[in-house]
Amino acid sequence: MSVRRNFLRKKHGSGESSSSSAMGYTTETESSDSCKINDKKYQTKASEWKLGHLKELGIHYDKTPIDLDIFVSNLKEGLPKPKATNRDTDIPEINRSLLQLTKDWWKFSFDFECAEKSLAGTGVIESLEEVEEAIEIFEQENYNIVESLEKAGQGDLKSLQTYSVWRMNLLDFWKYFSILLTRWGNPYQREGRFTCLFMAFSKICFLYPEPGKSYCEILQIKDVTVHGIPDVRFMTFPASSSEKNHLQLIVVTEVEQYDAFRDDYIKAESFTYENVSTRVLGQHGIALLMERECSFFFPTGVVGMLCIGTKVVFTFLQISQAHYQQIRDKGKADKSSKATISYTRPYNYMDASDRAEILETLFWFGHVQSNPKQFSIK
Repeated sequence: MSVRRNFLRKKHGSGESSSSSAMGYTTETESSDSCKINDKKYQTKASEWKLGHLKELGIHYDKTPIDLDIFVSNLKEGLPKPKATNRDTDIPEINRSLLQLTKDWWKFSFDFECAEKSLAGTGVIESLEEVEEAIEIFEQENYNIVESLEKAGQGDLKSLQTYSVWRMNLLDFWKYFSILLTRWGNPYQREGRFTCLFMAFSKICFLYPEPGKSYCEILQIKDVTVHGIPDVRFMTFPASSSEKNHLQLIVVTEVEQYDAFRDDYIKAESFTYENVSTRVLGQHGIALLMERECSFFFPTGVVGMLCIGTKVVFTFLQISQAHYQQIRDKGKADKSSKATISYTRPYNYMDASDRAEILETLFWFGHVQSNPKQFSIK
């Protein structure tokens, strides 16, 4: 396929239309529906919440981001060691090998944000050629990869089945990525493409995403019923049919386009929550609160991911039961009550360096999702 010829047929002048609402809640049309509690107006649709609504409930984002290692360490502190006695990383050896293979075989990067800002689509043609070459070589080397796993003592049937799943998920991601590049320049592209790309990426790490629109979340705040639908959920697998009603949330995810960044945000190292629009912060915060009671990490908190384009910010809401109950019963919080949302800097999973930093965290989430009984809360 001549990727250069196909790409040059596209028109670049139309670009991408800007969206004023989050992908995660587009099943509900924007409106002014709201109710007053104690003279405060709360929106009945999560898509219309802003940062000010959270502050009225005593929920605040931390002033500065937290290191990813500390973020994950804090999560693990509320969980016992897994029953298996592998390593303290909690990731099976075959998964750890596949994590390293992901780094070894997926070395190319692509900057969606930079390409979108340029009329010519900077790097699109080159990336198309890179991904086609990567797919071709990866398929040719399948036998050698399997042989290396066997030499490492991971040639048993279960390990090879795990490898096959990983291999197909990586190829599927690359193929979908190439579709997005081939479609570059088409008008009216929406954040749904980033949702699909993120879901495909998560599968490489053995996470199994569920589209948020599968069902609607409801949170009663005194007399106000708030409805919301996130983009993506990651739920634990039931250990048996008798536990089908005990699914728990690992991560709730919202996906936005790059216009969710505000001010002059440039470098991830200088990032704070103030670099994100108040609308997006409000939507994500209420989404975390709505999932509190079904969180796998209850009562410690709720884990989230805020995806802006291909940049992922890990988030964690911590709120006491007394504070949560005040919100439910009174529609407000005492001045002494304060819930916090900690967060990391943005990590671009399409950047090879950033991707290498988050893979272990995502592989760990994937292991937890498939083996929840090993990680029951203390």
